[in-house]
Amino acid sequence: MIWEDCDQPSQEVYFECPASFEDDIAPNPNAFLLAGIMPATDRGEHRVQVEGSVCPELRNGLLAAFRVIRDCFFFLGFNRYDFDAYGPVPERLQDFERRLERMSELAREAQINLIPVHTNIRFFARDSNAWNKRGMGAGLASIAHAFSPRIARVLIGSSGSIGIPLPWGTHPLLDPNFSSTNLEVRHDGLQLSRLQKTAIISDWPAAMRILQCCWQNEGIPTSINCGYCGKCLHTMIQLAALDKLDKTHTLPHVEITPQMVDNELLRDADDAASLQECIEHFSRKGRADLVEAIHKRIKRYHNEIHRAGFRTAIKQWDQKLTCGLLTRSVRPVLGLLRKLRNKL
Repeated sequence: MIWEDCDQPSQEVYFECPASFEDDIAPNPNAFLLAGIMPATDRGEHRVQVEGSVCPELRNGLLAAFRVIRDCFFFLGFNRYDFDAYGPVPERLQDFERRLERMSELAREAQINLIPVHTNIRFFARDSNAWNKRGMGAGLASIAHAFSPRIARVLIGSSGSIGIPLPWGTHPLLDPNFSSTNLEVRHDGLQLSRLQKTAIISDWPAAMRILQCCWQNEGIPTSINCGYCGKCLHTMIQLAALDKLDKTHTLPHVEITPQMVDNELLRDADDAASLQECIEHFSRKGRADLVEAIHKRIKRYHNEIHRAGFRTAIKQWDQKLTCGLLTRSVRPVLGLLRKLRNKL
């Protein structure tokens, strides 16, 4: 990948798979276009050129996708954690190999072919959130296009609750636009809520043996899930609502308490909606304490959103009228007041 308008070194883009699948992978121009289009846009490149012929259907789809992004989508920035300047971070690569071992067992039981793929396409995103909020769908589709000699349709699983989800890198308004005449890209499962998806998994013993939801398990080689982060708590509460928490081998078999509900991280409206789905199930179990705790946690989430919106409005007003002078002046005063309160 050669950059023209930004100060980035030239880099090689690669897709790798085991030798047993070498006949199923090809240097498809569509794959490399999708791998580079979002990073190029994010970094201000004025054009994208690939060697070879691009499918006209994919070209038209990308034009439609960018209209959606322009009108509906946004992205913020956080630090990249999968790659550094020299390639995959060793700890993440080790985690990939552990997951591959578990998924291989599941594939054998389900009698499906699992093709592990190594690629550096995430490295070209500005940061992890640029990938999550803009590049994920195109990146996943690029891998599928690299295997177009083998597959004709790829399903990208939906996230969130029923209906049109929040802006995200993989989205029902985006993913189908990454199709070509030879490969259909489909956003799958939009009709299912998060609790309904959890219910499907909970009825599959092989999947429950390797269920991994944790994002805090680095440095815990003997365990798949930590059991206390936001992802783990959310999954444990949903499994408990379905009477299936004791069926998993990878999460603590504990009784869900109101304090655990109160500690759950609600990042957006989808998280709040999926927690609210559990109310009916806990009501039927006579867990009035958990029902009350869920109502309180959701109310606190809405209050937090309201306060955050108010603070954002003040900051925007201050930036427009005083170039941020009011905000810069208030911060030292608030810091001093906090120090005095701590001393008292």
